[in-house]
Amino acid sequence: MRTVDTLTNLQKFLTLLNPSLNLNEMLTNVARQLVEMFEVDHSGVLFFGEADVEGLVIAEYPHQGAVALKVPLTDYPLVEQLKTQRKPLQVLDAQNDPLMGSARPTMRLLGIQSIVIIPLVVQDKLVGSLSLDAVRQPRTFTPAELELCAIIGKQIAVAVDYTGALETAEAHRRQAQTLYEVNRVLSESLDPDEILPLILEQLHKVISADGSSIHLLGDGGVQIAAFRGAHQPIQMRQTVSLNSLWGTRAVIEQKAPMLLGDTRLHDQWKTFPGSPIRSWMGVPLSVRGEVVGILNIDGYSPHQFDETQINIAQAFASQAAVAIHNARLYRQAEKRADLMMSVQEIGLSIAVSLDLKEVLRAVAAAVLTLLEACQTRIYLYDAPSDTFTLATTLDGAESVKIQVMQPRRDGLTARVARSGRYIAVPNVLEHPLYQSDAAMHGFQAIIGAPLKKGEEVLGVLNVFYDQPHTFASDELDLLHLLATQAAVALENARLYELEVKQVEQELNIARQIQQGFFPEQIPTLPGWELAAICLPARETGGDFYEFVERTDATLGLVVGDVSGKSIQAAMLMAAAQSLVSAKGSDHRSPGKVMTETNRLLRKDVPPGSFVAVSYALLSAGSGEVYLSNGGQLAPFLLPSQSEPILLIETPGDHLPLGIIADITYDELSISLAPGDSLIFCTDGLVERKDGAGQLFGFERMLAVLESLRGQPPQVVLEALLSAADTFANGIGPADDVTLVVVRRVGT
Repeated sequence: MRTVDTLTNLQKFLTLLNPSLNLNEMLTNVARQLVEMFEVDHSGVLFFGEADVEGLVIAEYPHQGAVALKVPLTDYPLVEQLKTQRKPLQVLDAQNDPLMGSARPTMRLLGIQSIVIIPLVVQDKLVGSLSLDAVRQPRTFTPAELELCAIIGKQIAVAVDYTGALETAEAHRRQAQTLYEVNRVLSESLDPDEILPLILEQLHKVISADGSSIHLLGDGGVQIAAFRGAHQPIQMRQTVSLNSLWGTRAVIEQKAPMLLGDTRLHDQWKTFPGSPIRSWMGVPLSVRGEVVGILNIDGYSPHQFDETQINIAQAFASQAAVAIHNARLYRQAEKRADLMMSVQEIGLSIAVSLDLKEVLRAVAAAVLTLLEACQTRIYLYDAPSDTFTLATTLDGAESVKIQVMQPRRDGLTARVARSGRYIAVPNVLEHPLYQSDAAMHGFQAIIGAPLKKGEEVLGVLNVFYDQPHTFASDELDLLHLLATQAAVALENARLYELEVKQVEQELNIARQIQQGFFPEQIPTLPGWELAAICLPARETGGDFYEFVERTDATLGLVVGDVSGKSIQAAMLMAAAQSLVSAKGSDHRSPGKVMTETNRLLRKDVPPGSFVAVSYALLSAGSGEVYLSNGGQLAPFLLPSQSEPILLIETPGDHLPLGIIADITYDELSISLAPGDSLIFCTDGLVERKDGAGQLFGFERMLAVLESLRGQPPQVVLEALLSAADTFANGIGPADDVTLVVVRRVGT
């Protein structure tokens, strides 16, 4: 194989290592390329099992039915050599060579005459091999070819590792999305008769199981509250003693999940007659640290589940337990079904709101309605200073007037905030905190609920009654539910406010940086008229323009576009402007200015960023213009007479600045007649969209320019902006718009 052919094929090969493909598709493409590259008959990829007992063929080319074929790795000396030598190994007689060991029958089955095995090493571990197979006649590989195989093996191993990581990440993303969807589905019902079967239905979407059931704790044992699968050994709702259910009892007592790979190997596992359960996973259903039941997950094959599924099952069980708990609350307070539906609706509205005042007022209104109170207050708490701020207060429709005062230093509100615990006072006349008449402000019962994020108290929710009031368990649960929702929403709103302030501060800094670098005024040049404008689409823009005033009766003109809209983009814009100005003062040639600016700018441009720049040099008293372009839109030449409007494309490379360090930008010169104009614009103008998503585009821009021949630059500039605004019909620009218009004047 010639060196040129080798490099060409290697380049083709490397393009196949595409992490956007799934692993099997990528490796099949690799196998096909290797067959063509080395002129062999077949190529296959073998992945080793965890214990290196057997390998699994996961890809091949051409297809011979070997995919999913299991190859024994024991009594396979070649594998041991691969582990120690970590380099490609060649076997000329694959069907009889002792080095092939237990793989020789497979070689005979596939008709393989000779073979090269390339090790796949990921993170210093041999995870598999790649084979190059000769079937029609033996194939001998040269040392150079084996060395190339080693290089290829390393590249494939890296791609396998990276693709595997991507697939793992994607699996985690899908898992998280599934759990999110499960949570959404489970939150849609509060009826226990619906929620329990629904939990098991959703469980089978998360974990592949043959059967499942929910055991709920009750007096004297547990009951099967819901079941799914082909085998039901115990009648629904029948109470069973924990002593007869070893697995259930162990999970409940230890408050931890349990996994049995094979139930028949456990002496304490009681098998009911006809039970097909061979593997089992039990997960506690816990609410606020209290186990209310167990989720049984059954498999009819040994070792159907593994340790990796325990975390998934726990996450699911947590959601299921909350759903069961909420459904129990609903059943206990069935007479208040409408109010419970209100809780759900209020919780959803609170969760999506980032307006702090709106959130807290919604909570206060919900408390008044659901708990039939006469007043509610929400205080924000600052733990470092131990101070409170009244955030909202709301009176009931027929409430007596309750005086609102700052919380007492050792009063109920302060104690709730410092302890993070609820404090209920059914009758203030009988409580030591309210012994004096001076401490009473029109209420006779009160409860304080902490608004907590983890262990941090963010505020206190106080609920007042004008009569003594015994707080029922369902009321306490409702208050806890609302307080939890309020705390989450409060923290989200606070974080949002902080983020907004941070973004505003960053944008303000970027805006100040950018404004400091825009020209204070447009310079004059004999024989020319100029007009310029830059309209950021956001608070800060990536577009800029600049004029480079020189001492040789010429004027440099810069139009640029920096990727991004942030402080980093503003700093990059400032650097680009400064470098172009400096190099524009040093060099008369626009191509040289662009080349030198790119060379110096490259080290300051972050990965994935760039600066698109167009640079022109205008000569005083004449119509000579020299142009160079690096990634910016080509300027329009608008003749004063009836000649066609042209886009002036410069020769050579047009890559934006900051991508490749060593690049030479070319230039061209044109001569403008009196009345001719050049229009420089960024893509924000031509990409302006209307309500239907259509672009303003070059054709509309050309039609507008056709009517502006010989017009002053300011008139051209304003007419183009007005035409784009009219076309967009109220839809604001999505990107910055920069326009610079120059016109030759004179006779």
